[in-house]
Amino acid sequence: MIHDLKCEAAHYREVEAGRKTAELRLNDRNYQVGDQLRLHETLDGTPTGRRLVRQVTHILAGGPWLSPGYVMLSLAMPSVPAALTKRQLAVMRMLTECMDASGTIPSMQEMADELELASRSNVHAILCRLEERGWISRGMGHARAIRILHRPPMPDWTQPWAVTDKPLPISVAAQMAGRAAE
Repeated sequence: MIHDLKCEAAHYREVEAGRKTAELRLNDRNYQVGDQLRLHETLDGTPTGRRLVRQVTHILAGGPWLSPGYVMLSLAMPSVPAALTKRQLAVMRMLTECMDASGTIPSMQEMADELELASRSNVHAILCRLEERGWISRGMGHARAIRILHRPPMPDWTQPWAVTDKPLPISVAAQMAGRAAE
């Protein structure tokens, strides 16, 4: 089961960074090991639009240190991230290939152009879903601050494949050209 919960920004950042691995909650939802918590970041009670998913790995209930009705939920990244749509898979493959080739993430505009999306806002929406599903994490307020948490399934290169005339994103091509000149 997936539980949508609010999480204040300071705590959200700690969960995102992996330093906060437990959550004290009123057990009003009958939490179970294996449930997923979809944490929605809030700033002074106002949603920021950022979300992430963590899986409940252990539940501590009762005892003299917990008030009646409260539980301590141990959290971890989902062991298997949620399945990807075709478009999400295309973005993940592009991110992975660019990181492997040049060590950098393409810009939002480069991703939109490469994937033939109408605008950067479409890329932003896809990246939000990838972060929510546990495939990537993003640094707040930093351009291209994307960390790949899980590598996507790559195409089977033993099968015949077609050559494309699409150029690499500009930043990747420029960096590769710079490395070739060294």
